[in-house]
Amino acid sequence: MRIALGPTDLSKLQVSFLEPPTVNMALAPSLSAGVLGPQLPLPLWGVIDRAVRGGAENWLTNHVVAPHVYTFNLDKLKRKSELTAEDVQVATAAALEASRRF
Repeated sequence: MRIALGPTDLSKLQVSFLEPPTVNMALAPSLSAGVLGPQLPLPLWGVIDRAVRGGAENWLTNHVVAPHVYTFNLDKLKRKSELTAEDVQVATAAALEASRRF
């Protein structure tokens, strides 16, 4: 995996895998399909499971496996030119909490 941060702040995080990552997931068969009754037949769950896994693998390959790069925008980490009243409140609360711990 390759991770790159933005050049001027930490508001952009780029992620790229050198090879497809291994993803473990489980589908919980609790879907009700109206006419089909309270539970779907087991073979249908296999079809749904394969479709979801295949879709996830395709998305990963097409978006985050090299040469593709996926960019996460972390707006909370964007450099600010001025502080808002809310910023000051959050920082004050964090400082008070930190002082209580030490």
